Amino acid sequence: MPTDASDRGKTRTSPQADTDIPTDISSRDKNRSQDKADTDIPTDISSRDKNRSQDKADTDMPTDASDRGKTRTSPQADTNGRWDSLLHDCKTKKGTKKVGSIEFNKDCTLATGSFGAQIYVGYRGSQEVAVKRVCTEFIRGELKVINSLKDKSLKNVLQPVCCFSDDDFTYIVTPLCEYNLEELIEDKSCPLRKLSKRPTEY
Repeated sequence: MPTDASDRGKTRTSPQADTDIPTDISSRDKNRSQDKADTDIPTDISSRDKNRSQDKADTDMPTDASDRGKTRTSPQADTNGRWDSLLHDCKTKKGTKKVGSIEFNKDCTLATGSFGAQIYVGYRGSQEVAVKRVCTEFIRGELKVINSLKDKSLKNVLQPVCCFSDDDFTYIVTPLCEYNLEELIEDKSCPLRKLSKRPTEY
């Protein structure tokens, strides 16, 4: 055992010489820098952004609004052309009637409604329309409502394009739809069901 203070100091400090631990700040900083250099983690913002951009490029998800729109509405392609044959006949068959800008043919019937109503395909210029012919005496009360809807922008109401009458009938013109509400609700095979985000069965 050491017998004097100087020997005791030497004994305490001698084990420190056998270690590799740096004793000054500059040595520790050099080791830390070396550790960082050995890693693959980007240390600056630009490097992280490059990696994020690469990750986005590897995905198949649409990244812009136009692509998302195509993905969401693609089932609608199944409904196109349902009335093409009738629309063609309306243009080519004899007996096509023109009232103002509306053209329709009584041989091109879409459906039959209540109180003897008939619905035909037709055109308003280049726009495809449905023309509903109703006996005037049955809808006198509704005509004021129909006319008031023409100038309003309503999201959930099929708005009339125009309305006109002859001696016996009133003709209500609306945009041509691929399916009516009854078909959408009752027909489980209706392609428009694929476009609905909410279930149609309750």
